[in-house]
Amino acid sequence: MDYRIEPTTRFDPIMLARKEPPLISLYLKTHRHAPENQQDLVRFKHLLDQTKDSLDKGFDKRRSTKLLQRLEALAEDPSKTLWRHAKEGLAILMSEDDLHIYQTDYPLDDLVIVSESFHIKPLIRKFQYTADYYLLLLSMDKIRLMRGDFTSLRELNFPEGVMTRFEQVYDDFDNTSNVSAGTFGGSDALFYGYSSKDENVEKDIVKYFRYVDGIVQEHFLELEPLPIILVSLPQHQATFRDITSITTLLDTGIERSAESMDDEQLLFAATALIRSIQAAMIEEQLAGFDLALSRDQGSTDPSTIARALVEKKVASLFVQEGTLLPGRLDIHTGAVSYDSLENPGIDDLIDDFAQAAYLQGGKVFVVDAEKLPGSNGVAALFRY
Repeated sequence: MDYRIEPTTRFDPIMLARKEPPLISLYLKTHRHAPENQQDLVRFKHLLDQTKDSLDKGFDKRRSTKLLQRLEALAEDPSKTLWRHAKEGLAILMSEDDLHIYQTDYPLDDLVIVSESFHIKPLIRKFQYTADYYLLLLSMDKIRLMRGDFTSLRELNFPEGVMTRFEQVYDDFDNTSNVSAGTFGGSDALFYGYSSKDENVEKDIVKYFRYVDGIVQEHFLELEPLPIILVSLPQHQATFRDITSITTLLDTGIERSAESMDDEQLLFAATALIRSIQAAMIEEQLAGFDLALSRDQGSTDPSTIARALVEKKVASLFVQEGTLLPGRLDIHTGAVSYDSLENPGIDDLIDDFAQAAYLQGGKVFVVDAEKLPGSNGVAALFRY
């Protein structure tokens, strides 16, 4: 099997289904620039030594050797892909037949866990709702699409043959219109010299926006259905929202001319919007937690949450990122046991909860300690 040494942007809960152990979860704090990044590979090799020690304690030597060889290949990669293009964190999830590499835009603590399940909790922040997104920059001049996270934006190229400028699409839609296209008074003021009525102009704008809606869905959302932030003037926001069938379009957009902002301003506006959406979503759910608790529709007790996971009724799980409860969840019975991470096959109980919640379609959120109900590092709201 071909294992590519390149990060992935997708987080597939199916991948979390239990696989044949040993399963390796390795996390490393990395650096974008020298001289700090010169020690990243050295620390990675130190984690490899820890991985070998853990494998030697309780797993089949033949399988262990193959896993170590693949990890060593990442360190010895002549292209140095992971080290030359680093972000703030590197995560590697590896089984005998799978390799998943992630880069995070926030620091990770150096950690390696060899267990019967993957350790995913440090990744939840990266993949909780809207952490990755598209920016759709829409004007009456042209369209642009960017993919972003909390630290960077990347311009996406449309496939060959896709028309991204209004005048290209306009001719195809209405060759008989009396409206001429040109620019004056800014890139969003394109119409002049027309003798048709205002409603004819609006009709052609709607046609153009429908075209935009279609190509974004066909060429991008069908492959990776991320949330979309619309960047355009208020009047264009309203028109596009009236006609679009994009289900991942966020209710709130950036109501400014797309051409009036550079990439740094766009990133600042997008991340501020994303953080406010995430905070509002978590706050809204936690606002009714005490009432849910009184009605047995929520819990902060690990044993109660475990039983709810077995019954597939956890709607939302809230975890404190820095808290570990070393142990194991039996997803078939709901039994929980506590142990030490030093013992082979033992992972974080809260991490097991998160995986089980993902696999049953629940939402998982990272919450600051002062906002998380209870004192166990985990809380849950139930579906019924």
